[in-house]
Amino acid sequence: MLPILLDKNQQYRHHAILPAGIKLIIPDIDVEETDEIPGWLSDDMNDENGADEGEAAGTWNPEEEQF
Repeated sequence: MLPILLDKNQQYRHHAILPAGIKLIIPDIDVEETDEIPGWLSDDMNDENGADEGEAAGTWNPEEEQF
């Protein structure tokens, strides 16, 4: 979604880290909800769950995330 955010906030497009106190324009976007695990996350989940490469790791549940 970064390209959409940058499109609406062109004045900050050259910042690698956004300065404190700025106000960004956050556009409304259509998102599709899914229970599928994104490809970039599935490898990490397989490693954490001990699953083999071809084996499904299950469905991602954000309530189980620990930070």
